[in-house]
This record gives sequence, structure tokens and C-alpha cells, in this order.
Amino acid sequence: MNRVSFDECENVIAAVREAEGFKIDPRLVRRAMNETLTDKQRAYAQEYYFLGMSMPRIAEKHGVSVSTVSRTLERARRRIYR
Repeated sequence: MNRVSFDECENVIAAVREAEGFKIDPRLVRRAMNETLTDKQRAYAQEYYFLGMSMPRIAEKHGVSVSTVSRTLERARRRIYR
């Protein structure tokens, strides 16, 4: 998967801002996604947040369970928060 652009981070930021109720610098999200996420975490996050794919569709595409996609996205969010 390609590296994450600044503009693409807006969807993730909006979701985190709404869920957590605080302001996040998009540059930090982009940096976290590009530098700290595994390839799988980055791929799932891009498909889910940027492309709007559902978890079942991502699971089908990658040949994994929906639970695996959900857990991988949760780990990715925790890494981004840090």
C-alpha cells in the first residue's frame, strides 16, 4: 500500500476527534501511519477509513475473518494514539 498523504488523514482525524473529543494534528496522524503501522495495519486502515470499505469486504479481500480486521484496526488506532 502507498504511503498516506496529508489530505487522506482527514477521515481518520475526524473519526478520532468525534470518538475521543479532542483535537489532533493531521501531520502527526500521517507520520504515525507511515512510520509506525505495519503494512497490514496501514492497508486495512486505508481501505476502511479512506476508501470506505466495510470490515466484511476487507476481510473477504484479504482472506481473513472480520474479527481479524477489527482487531488489526484497533491495534492500528492504538499505535496512532501513541
